[in-house]
Amino acid sequence: MNRWGVWETGMTETDRRVRTPADQAGFSTLEAIVALAILATAMLPLLTLQSQLTNAATRMEHQADLVEARAVAIAYLSLVDPVEQTAGDIQIGGGWVLDWQAVPIEDARRARFGNGLSSRYMVQPIQVGAVLQHASGRTAMLDTITLGIDEQLPFSQGLSE
Repeated sequence: MNRWGVWETGMTETDRRVRTPADQAGFSTLEAIVALAILATAMLPLLTLQSQLTNAATRMEHQADLVEARAVAIAYLSLVDPVEQTAGDIQIGGGWVLDWQAVPIEDARRARFGNGLSSRYMVQPIQVGAVLQHASGRTAMLDTITLGIDEQLPFSQGLSE
């Protein structure tokens, strides 16, 4: 039989015999299943590695977002006068809300120059506690100490002992 399935003259009986699947080259079903099982076992560590890399990239993205939110929060709090505004909250972008509260640590006192003369300013150390809250539920705490300054006397009366 030629490649088109036609019997040719001059072929022997062996050539005319119909080929069975056992005579044909290739994989059996069992061999294919075993090969797939080996392949799947070899792929498991790669899938685990890919999962770990994806999780690490997500954590890095969240940390970068938090670093940016903290920088914005610190910049904003540096502009707030804790003597006049002792608490508040504001949306700072990226889904973050900054909530802060300022609490005096000591009583206000008149500032002094290095030579002992009093200045016209009253100063008071103030602790500012802040919480950053993200819309996804993540939170971060910020604590800082700042100096509340209040001008009490006109400039001409400020320099005294």
